[in-house]
Amino acid sequence: MNNFSRDEYIIIRITDYKDNKSIVKALGRRSGLVSFAVKKHKNYKSPFAGKISKLNILNAELYHSEKHLYLSNINKTYHTPNPKNITEYEAQQKLLLLLEKISQHKVDNIVFEIIYNIIRYQRDINKNLPIILSKIMHSLNIFEVDNNLHPANHLFINTEGVINNTNGPIKLNSSTYKVIKYYIRSEIDKSQSLEINKENKAEIEYIFTHLLQQKYNTLINFRNLNDIFNSIQLHNQTN
Repeated sequence: MNNFSRDEYIIIRITDYKDNKSIVKALGRRSGLVSFAVKKHKNYKSPFAGKISKLNILNAELYHSEKHLYLSNINKTYHTPNPKNITEYEAQQKLLLLLEKISQHKVDNIVFEIIYNIIRYQRDINKNLPIILSKIMHSLNIFEVDNNLHPANHLFINTEGVINNTNGPIKLNSSTYKVIKYYIRSEIDKSQSLEINKENKAEIEYIFTHLLQQKYNTLINFRNLNDIFNSIQLHNQTN
């Protein structure tokens, strides 16, 4: 039996323990959500030194023991730069939360590829987050549109989560609807060229979290993160 496996992993969470061991939670390209142990990676002499950080990509081998998974070897590492400002930090926190939550569901490989390439080529996470959310909505089939939908200033999302012209507890601005549809049908490079305003971005986040909770009973609390970072920014501006 081969006790080793190789995959590409996006690091989501790191939990440190007193015995110089850390447990890493990561999303694998083929293996999905996994947890594995890493020993002494904070020691500068370790071959893993400087490589175990959130949102880093590891092309790595894991060793399967009888009870646990251990990091055996890292072939290649792609680093996510430290955030330069609070906006970048907030975007990274949202992506980490998103990765952990969506790993519960089967999404298209294209979603992993988009996130992988954003990290690998150090693209702006804040700018690309609405694209990622739109692609996930499409992948999970939670962005449903009524067959009789026609252009209007405001659309509605009904209690079944279907976008329509007539009724529903949630309004959807037509410009945001067009942005989501554009992101769904366009390649990532083309999507990145589209400039959207703060209102569109906020509405995409809200619609995504609402539909994900409604259809899959999965809660992603972006609003709580927004409130925290908005209060930090306000505090900084007044001091």
